[in-house]
Amino acid sequence: MEPPITTFPGTSPPSPLLTVLQSHLPYSLNVLRRLQFASRVEGGSSPSAYTISVSSPDSAHFCAAYYDPSRGPETECWVYSTLEDAVPFNTDPESFAYIPPNLPENEVKTCVEQLLLLFRRLAAIEADFTSSCKEHGLPADTYREPGAVRIGACHETIRGLLMTAGVGIRSTGVVPKGKDWEFYAKWLARVDEMTKATELEKGKGLEEGMRWDTVRREDAELIKSRTSIPKRE
Repeated sequence: MEPPITTFPGTSPPSPLLTVLQSHLPYSLNVLRRLQFASRVEGGSSPSAYTISVSSPDSAHFCAAYYDPSRGPETECWVYSTLEDAVPFNTDPESFAYIPPNLPENEVKTCVEQLLLLFRRLAAIEADFTSSCKEHGLPADTYREPGAVRIGACHETIRGLLMTAGVGIRSTGVVPKGKDWEFYAKWLARVDEMTKATELEKGKGLEEGMRWDTVRREDAELIKSRTSIPKRE
């Protein structure tokens, strides 16, 4: 029997899901913040966005995702699994070796089954979106690649387990030549150790002639020009 899977509009993630994701911080941060932004900020989501969760009646493990196929070529999807909580921290910043989770084999199997079910739902949503674009005469490949889901901040252990399970995963065009993959570290900063707002106003910690300011929409093009990651705005 497959684990139950639920799908909701991206603008209306269920409160219980947000609550349980909150209890799994900091590991669930990527998905939680995206769902909060989608549900609280005007224009933070779109009609083509979905929130998906998979759980098992006989297990405390679950996985969740936010997916908006209309966001390509930017990140379209964020995924979280409770399996991430059990992966030891990588103490070697130069090593990208696979680190297995500290879980019994049967629990790892449950998490992988949940993720595979989640990814099958993502594939179905992507196929429907591409088909709908074609039916309405809209180009489905202007900003994205039909048949693919662009996932951001995917945990390396999850990537390894999914590839072992047969999921086709490949790098995007921003990966430097000569590399099969590019890894990113997640950094956590304590708010109480950050510079206070009053000190920011005084320009503390800045070189002479520099000042703090607010990012404006007209700054978007400058930001886009400084990164190889595709941006629409």
